[in-house]
Amino acid sequence: MRTKTTKESRTPIVNALLWLTAVHLAVSAVIFILWRISGDNARIELFFNYQGSLFIVLCAAAELLLAWTAFRQFSAGEPMRAVWLLITLASLYRFIGHTFSQILDTESFLNPLYLILSPRDSSFYQTFQDLGLLISGPLSMAVLAAGLYRMLRILRRLDMLSRPRPLDYLLISAVLAFTIRQAYEIVRWVEMTPPPYDPYKVLGWASDPLLSILLIEAILIRRSAVGTGWGLLAKSWGGFSLAIFLTSLGDIGIWATSHNYLPWPYSSVTWYVWFLASAAYVLGPAYQVEACRRAYGEAERIAPRTQTPASIPQ
Repeated sequence: MRTKTTKESRTPIVNALLWLTAVHLAVSAVIFILWRISGDNARIELFFNYQGSLFIVLCAAAELLLAWTAFRQFSAGEPMRAVWLLITLASLYRFIGHTFSQILDTESFLNPLYLILSPRDSSFYQTFQDLGLLISGPLSMAVLAAGLYRMLRILRRLDMLSRPRPLDYLLISAVLAFTIRQAYEIVRWVEMTPPPYDPYKVLGWASDPLLSILLIEAILIRRSAVGTGWGLLAKSWGGFSLAIFLTSLGDIGIWATSHNYLPWPYSSVTWYVWFLASAAYVLGPAYQVEACRRAYGEAERIAPRTQTPASIPQ
């Protein structure tokens, strides 16, 4: 029986991400406790306007860089290249959207508009938030759903598509139930509210149905990857599944807070779900890059054994 060596089990990119996320969450916990003890909002507002915003935007930047790296690891004409092209495009939209909604919509020194332009009213910054949420939400989700659909088609063509397990059905059912509930509330709201409607609000209604589709796709892909013993690649699709589920959980938290099902101050805990979701989105391309890096390392290690002396470069 062969055991994994230390070198074979290394995943430096993933490990760095997990450590940085752990440090960020530890700082978050300290700030949260101090806030609850003192009741002073200034410290926690400073945290979310600076460290919190930077963490989310930097995670989106890392996700984009790693997704682009994964895309370039496949040659032209390979089916997986098209999959990762769409995932990279979705990551780009997430990065742009988070830059708008986390940086450009705040009155902080991270915002170049705040430094250059004279002070504006809140509606000026609200526009960036609305646009950012639209780009990083429905637009990014739609492109990611297209990428995962292409992956499902590849698995079906290879006869490698697996069925979900009971736990998978439970997660999917919970998200679908929430989506149906949201659709019911939207219909009631439209019946009672005369037009015109806010276009950002209307387009944002697509978020929950898209999240349901994404969760089903990601779970099917992950289950198929686990069934074939793909190792790091299974973890890659597991990262996408986790990110999508945490995003759904964050939306549920917002809904529960707005309906007073989750009273203050307990609802403040849901703020931190978005940090976990941002980090989980990075795990998908990170594990893919690590898998290819390990495969290339194995090929380079084995190649000299199969070369003849004449074929070895001098």
